[in-house]
Amino acid sequence: MTPKPAPATGRVLMAGYGINPDFASLRIDSLQIGTLALKWGSAPAAKGSLTGAQAEFTRLPGGGWTLDASGGDFQQGWLENWKIQKTSVALSATKAVISETRLTRTGAGTGTFSGEVILGDIPEIQGRMHLEAVPLHDLMDSVFSGLSNAEVTGDLTLSGSTNRSTGIETAGTFRIISGRFNPLHLLNALQRITGESQFISLPMKGGRFTLKTGGLEASSGTFVEIPSFEITSSIARLSGHLRYERSRPAGIQLNSRGNAEKVTLTGLIRVGIPPDLAAKFSPAVAKKYLTAGDDGWSSLDIPLEGKPEGDPTFLQASDMVLMTDQA
Repeated sequence: MTPKPAPATGRVLMAGYGINPDFASLRIDSLQIGTLALKWGSAPAAKGSLTGAQAEFTRLPGGGWTLDASGGDFQQGWLENWKIQKTSVALSATKAVISETRLTRTGAGTGTFSGEVILGDIPEIQGRMHLEAVPLHDLMDSVFSGLSNAEVTGDLTLSGSTNRSTGIETAGTFRIISGRFNPLHLLNALQRITGESQFISLPMKGGRFTLKTGGLEASSGTFVEIPSFEITSSIARLSGHLRYERSRPAGIQLNSRGNAEKVTLTGLIRVGIPPDLAAKFSPAVAKKYLTAGDDGWSSLDIPLEGKPEGDPTFLQASDMVLMTDQA
């Protein structure tokens, strides 16, 4: 049973334009629609849609309707490029109960979704989504798309309102199935210092991370937060946390051009290095940046602060910093 939604937070954006079905005025028993198009949400974290689906509405004997649909494209926030195989929704005057919905992603990945929506001027949603073999960057803002080609599996909860500034918030835990890091300044620096070519495109043997996404209450914007992550490789261990925020003043769309957009990245990446590779650091670099662990591995802490596409502190310039000290 889907738990009762917790009270949502955030400014009310579209009160009076919610979902208030009036079934009493309908005089039909069923309705078939060849191409259904539904869109909802005005804030960036609330926007979603179901388009191009074949749908059938059927009246229930005790009142209300069922909606059965297949095909079509589903999107909610950054969750996009999903195809609906099959879904069923029980509609009453006060809520919509969504049975297990089967999804496939264009290119790779499968998923299921179930939950309920409390209807009214400020609809509230509570749901659960299970994702299998999904590209990691599909769960985040497009700015992260170049970091890795990893595939992940995990569970998400969705909660909130399409008519609030905080939108639909997601929270979940995932495990990494496979993948590689694309070339990064930090990993390039480690490759040049140690001579280990795998750093150029670091393979992932496994790992786990937690994820939160949603809207910013005080401004028109979105956030992605990874409260914790652990990634293992044969030549390194990565862990840490990060938070990414993207916002604009009210009334300006996030996809519009200009300098009004504010983008910030904060967090910490800790890179664990085995003894044989740590020994290749010069004494000056090892003393300044490496911390020895009880298991013989050394760690290098990388603070994140700045704009991802700009110059995050140390991460972007790490190749120059480390190589200068190494010399």
